[in-house]
Amino acid sequence: MRSGCDILGQQTASMFASNGINCKVSDLWPEFLAAIMHAGIIPFGVRFFSKAMAPIFAMNSMKKIQKNDLFWVLGSAVPLQETPYFELKFKNLGAKYIYHIMDDWFEFDYLRKATILRAELSDLIVVPTPTLFQKVKTLFPSKKIVILEEPIDVARVYPIADNAEKTDRIPIIVWTGNTGNINMLQPINNILEKLSKRIKFRLRVISKSQPTMSFECDWEWRKYDFLNESQLLAGAAAGLTPIQDTPHDRAKGVYKVKTYLAAGIAPVGPPVGYLNHLVESNQNGFLCKTEDEWVDCLYLLLSNYDERRRISKYARECAVGRYSHSAVSSQWVNAIKANFPLAP
Repeated sequence: MRSGCDILGQQTASMFASNGINCKVSDLWPEFLAAIMHAGIIPFGVRFFSKAMAPIFAMNSMKKIQKNDLFWVLGSAVPLQETPYFELKFKNLGAKYIYHIMDDWFEFDYLRKATILRAELSDLIVVPTPTLFQKVKTLFPSKKIVILEEPIDVARVYPIADNAEKTDRIPIIVWTGNTGNINMLQPINNILEKLSKRIKFRLRVISKSQPTMSFECDWEWRKYDFLNESQLLAGAAAGLTPIQDTPHDRAKGVYKVKTYLAAGIAPVGPPVGYLNHLVESNQNGFLCKTEDEWVDCLYLLLSNYDERRRISKYARECAVGRYSHSAVSSQWVNAIKANFPLAP
């Protein structure tokens, strides 16, 4: 795993341990370094990190691996390093290797080879969606592959009560994500402009660094803070998820949507890929096919306080009941027990 903030962190270790599977957490780098990298100060691919620092932390992790252990790697142990050097080392110690492919990395030239080599070496491949499962199964027909729902930490991301009067503040639409993905909002800029002519609102962009693009509406930027994510999302009427109908986006687990749901925010996006599974239109969010549908659904959430609260309540219930660690624990534990019967 990468750091204690990642999905294979302390909560997941506890999830396994409470179901009789001993689990140790071992960071490939400490939290302070993860924060620096996610802020874009030290990009993952630079030589200093991939050739110098990451191997040191990986070697420290490797000292804890014993024969017959299972080691579960989220992505590459060393980012952008094609040769699975450390995974081979783990295997040579007699451990079993679980490779968790979080996204369709096969669609990126700079990740494809590294992903293929690690998948070929693995004893089990984990993916988040049926679409990605089919792709991986085609590429690696002899491999064991399992779909596991990605859990959201519902204790860390939660709704903050909106105690304001119904009409005394400007309603907020939020988008949160990596700074490099802000261009995802470009295709709906026209939608935001149309909406701004019908109702006053503010777009809140949450990312590690300030975006360089501008938007055709009133907007603000908030610096992403992992520990205070709920506060950053507080008060939002809708959460934007403008993924595209491409092979990459159709395979995505769309983790952003689970974050919105956990915070009691209605996600709004197109009926593409896994969004069709996560979003029940007019129940916990909205799926929109046309620009007019986008504008109408956002307008409803911005203007109708009671409807917004109804959807918010159900969104949170979905996050807790379907996507929390307790909700998905049986899937994850059963995957281990089914594929590694002798697991400790």
